[in-house]
Amino acid sequence: MKEVRKIEISWSTIFKILVAVLIVYFLYSLKEIFLWFLFSLILSFLAIPAIEFFERKKIPRVFATFLVYFLVLGTFALLIFFISNSLADELQNLVKFLPSYLTEVKKWFEKLPFGNFRLVEVFEKNLQEALEPMAKNIFRFLMTIFGGVFTLFTIFFLSFFFSLEEKKVKNAIRSFFPKEAEAILGLWQKIQVQVSGWFFSRILGCLLVWFLTYLSLFLFKVDYAFSLSLFAGMTNLVPILGPILAGFVIFIFALLESWWQAVFSLVAFILIQQIEGTIFLPILTQRFVGLSPLLVLLSLIIGGKLLGILGAILAIPFTAVLKEIVLIFLKREDEFEAD
Repeated sequence: MKEVRKIEISWSTIFKILVAVLIVYFLYSLKEIFLWFLFSLILSFLAIPAIEFFERKKIPRVFATFLVYFLVLGTFALLIFFISNSLADELQNLVKFLPSYLTEVKKWFEKLPFGNFRLVEVFEKNLQEALEPMAKNIFRFLMTIFGGVFTLFTIFFLSFFFSLEEKKVKNAIRSFFPKEAEAILGLWQKIQVQVSGWFFSRILGCLLVWFLTYLSLFLFKVDYAFSLSLFAGMTNLVPILGPILAGFVIFIFALLESWWQAVFSLVAFILIQQIEGTIFLPILTQRFVGLSPLLVLLSLIIGGKLLGILGAILAIPFTAVLKEIVLIFLKREDEFEAD
């Protein structure tokens, strides 16, 4: 007679599941604030190695934290200053010569079956309305990209607080969870390494794409090489969709010069993406994250569906963290069954 196995679920387990679902729903309903908190935590993860480096040089943690964040803020301000000058010049030139560019585009559309379609006129009006304020106040435009001054200040302040109080948080964990403290702190350390490793690799990848794209566009004498390469570097942070959008924009602007420039620029950009995606990033991310390609793809789809672009950016580090939690849970289950 075949043995029938019954699976019993206790009321406490059901209660824990309901609490977990409610917490997830609560976080999703406050997803903007949750994302601020998450970005602050990630920024603090990135700052901790530098803070600990200064601590090893006998500098107190308070001063080390101030020094690291001052250097980060100063570097960020200098980048904005230098980028804004070049970007403003190119955007002003683009606004100036936009009518002549769009005249060429209209000629191409007139040769097509739907040549009378007013898509180009609508595009011209919307593009000019968008570019003129950008060119006049490029600094405000850049700050809009990053979510505004208040959001930046909030994220920066929370991150500074997390970095400053990290040791107090660890001591609190040891006090409240003496038996589980080492396991929790071990998990925390793994999360720090994986998340900071992932974002360092993404930042380096974006810088590589920015530099190589600028170099290729400069060599092919494509106008607005700086702005286009900067756009390519920034959108590279968004997996899959970012490079596709950047490649399309580069192709269109290069096409305004000539067909050969457009083709060679697009081929060069595809090669750059292959170098960054298949050689550069795997070397860095494999060490810190170790996720299979299928899991990466699924996490990107789910993250993008739930939270849009930010969800796609955060999907892989979040999946890596979830993987570590699941592995620890399974290890505990095996130890429990062995006992």
